[in-house]
Amino acid sequence: MDQREFEHWQAVTSGSRHMWVEDAVTRMNGRGCLYYSGGESGIYMRITQDGMLQVGNYEGAIPHIGEALFRPGAERKCGSFSEAFQLACELGGRKFLADIFSGSQVPQMAEAGGMAQPMQM
Repeated sequence: MDQREFEHWQAVTSGSRHMWVEDAVTRMNGRGCLYYSGGESGIYMRITQDGMLQVGNYEGAIPHIGEALFRPGAERKCGSFSEAFQLACELGGRKFLADIFSGSQVPQMAEAGGMAQPMQM
């Protein structure tokens, strides 16, 4: 990771203190989706490709979320990725939906190779 990438990751992690953020690297690596809120420490929801939803806390996301220690609080196996995403939306409520689909994140998702998997039917 070069200095520019390091500064970008710090800005993204820091910006999550007040809103839910999707980790584009998790999605682009084909490992499902990871949503987190809280900066260096906070809460997260992870959805695997096979429809497992995991919620919990994380800490130590410095310099970025990939360095965090994740502590699952609950897991639920859903029938599909789409069902798990629907449950995540219910758990996260309006704030989660507004943050994830805000104008600031949608262009990042498009630039990264298309919309996130939850939008696929």
